Amino acid sequence: MLIRKKLLGLFVVSTLSMAMVQAETVTQEVLIVGEDSVSAEVNPQDVPSNFTLHEEHFNAGKLSERGYLYEGMPVGEWQRWHENGQISTEAWFTTEGKPAGTWVYYDDAGKKIKEEIYEAGEIRETIEY
Repeated sequence: MLIRKKLLGLFVVSTLSMAMVQAETVTQEVLIVGEDSVSAEVNPQDVPSNFTLHEEHFNAGKLSERGYLYEGMPVGEWQRWHENGQISTEAWFTTEGKPAGTWVYYDDAGKKIKEEIYEAGEIRETIEY
């Protein structure tokens, strides 16, 4: 078991009404457990308490997934990475937690391999490269 202090970065979160934007530099002690990944959820003190930064890490400590939760549901931009550090997925969610916009998928070399276009939470189009 390893506990280390980790700079989680500068995060910008807006409320659902987009009327307020807060930025905060956040550090957190992260407990490293398990063989594959570890999760961390952070509530920066100036961000509304119903927003939570959700992060998962590979066991080696590299980030595997990052996004915000609003009342337990994914909202806004989410990103996933391959274990080698290359981006894997760029995804978007509505304020209701439904898939939205264009999701982009990459192979482990960083090459775009697929796009999915969502409307009203449903896939409307898939483009393969």
